[in-house]
Amino acid sequence: MTDQARFGGRSFGAALIVLIAVALIAIPGCLSWIGASSNDDRSRPDARRDSAALRAPARPLRSDGGLYPDRRPVRAIACFNGSPRHPGMLNDEWGSSDDAHAIAWLRSELERGLEEGYTRFSLTLPGGKDPNQKFFSSSHWATMSARRQRMLARFCQEWLAAHPETTLGLYSGFDIDPTPTTVKFDGHRPPRIGNESDRRSMFARTLPWVEQCGFTEIWWDATSKSNRRGPAMHYGRMMMERGIRIGGEAIPRAGAKSSELDREAIETMPWVGLVVYFDRWDPDWTWEVDPETTELFIAIRPTDPGTDEQLLSAFRRGFIPWVHGRKKDDRVMRLWRQVQREQSRGR
Repeated sequence: MTDQARFGGRSFGAALIVLIAVALIAIPGCLSWIGASSNDDRSRPDARRDSAALRAPARPLRSDGGLYPDRRPVRAIACFNGSPRHPGMLNDEWGSSDDAHAIAWLRSELERGLEEGYTRFSLTLPGGKDPNQKFFSSSHWATMSARRQRMLARFCQEWLAAHPETTLGLYSGFDIDPTPTTVKFDGHRPPRIGNESDRRSMFARTLPWVEQCGFTEIWWDATSKSNRRGPAMHYGRMMMERGIRIGGEAIPRAGAKSSELDREAIETMPWVGLVVYFDRWDPDWTWEVDPETTELFIAIRPTDPGTDEQLLSAFRRGFIPWVHGRKKDDRVMRLWRQVQREQSRGR
């Protein structure tokens, strides 16, 4: 064999070794990129994966118009607690006139939630409520001072830049009120379908959270009742087509006295219901939903915690945890992860 042939053979062998080494390094990265590409309709979020591995879909709707479920648990940040000490019945920290103190409290709540394993957060009624209201207002941005608005927007932008795995949302009312700069209002009502003024009002109450704070989802309280469900689904769909995830409360049923779920509604948008709601309308805890087409939550509060057996049963049947509470508590996430492991082994 000539020197050239020997050199060529050695070069080819060396090149082959290099190619194999590169492939061994690159393939895991490629696979993780493919796994992370949950925004492709062919790779929808799988409820059986551990919540830490789940990512938020970049859009709430699939290309065929169906709901694109986000299967991550929600950690609620309770800005509102019903206390009469502050305007809007806000808690002592968020209701403080010291904006820096309020923002520092919000940071600590998010950091605690992140330590507990949550990457999806929802601020509950940051604009508060009037004690005489039957339904919450949708006005939560305009009720804050201009300084609080600026500080909150800056903080949220910085938080999301530093923690890109997390998302922020707002839990508010659905009703339109004639004086959006105050939580005291009369004549509040759900927005009307086809009314241009109401459409503009709904977007005016929503867009500051999205455009200035980077929020990706808005939740509307008390929207499953028959006279409110239609408008909620109409405006929710309108906003989801624009990339804003919209959820409602409580979980809609087929009729006022029915225990059957409204299948059309639960496949149109996300919904959340309290443990007591499940106890009342599904006392045997048998509701079962498809995690590929629905995004339904069971809301767990310190005063309404549910038993371990109830929560495990709900998680196994397709429901997702939504957690309230100010104290560190890993119970719900521990149960949720237990079910994720079970379902992962069963694949």
